[in-house]
Amino acid sequence: VPEKDRTIMGENTVNPMSIDPFTWHLCLVLICVGAAYLIDHLIRLAFPQIAIPVYGLALICGVLLQFLLRLLKLDRYVDKRVITRIGSSATDYLVAFGVASININVVITYIVPILIMSALGLLFCILFLFFVSRKFFRTFWFERGIYIFGWSTGVMSIAVILLRIVDPEFQSGVLEDSGFAWI
Repeated sequence: VPEKDRTIMGENTVNPMSIDPFTWHLCLVLICVGAAYLIDHLIRLAFPQIAIPVYGLALICGVLLQFLLRLLKLDRYVDKRVITRIGSSATDYLVAFGVASININVVITYIVPILIMSALGLLFCILFLFFVSRKFFRTFWFERGIYIFGWSTGVMSIAVILLRIVDPEFQSGVLEDSGFAWI
């Protein structure tokens, strides 16, 4: 990025002498993720037949942590831009590991059905993006549509990457909305 177009990633909300601001924000994210895994484990122990997505639990834990930080008047020490960048970094790793785990032999064996299904799926997703999204969503129709396009053509991490391309600062609120809708 040329120097004139560079943006600030975040602010130092805590004193780096006590804890690095990035570490502070990473700890907040990890608290939510860890709590979600703990809750998932406890639910599976009590009710083995019930499965709740850990992503949804982490989102709920994040909302609860945000409420607690507001209650304690510590929310001013959290920079949403830094939290967003941590989430974007995790998505980058998720995509890289997903691509690395593809079994090439399986792809070669089933290449014809994969290509046919991919072509039909892509056509459906393009029609949804440009026709249904435009009519269905009142605000940020393209951002919401491209997120659904990414999710439909891959996984949620692809949806986040496509959303990041069209909304790099996540100002549309699509990611938060989809997180709540997904639960």
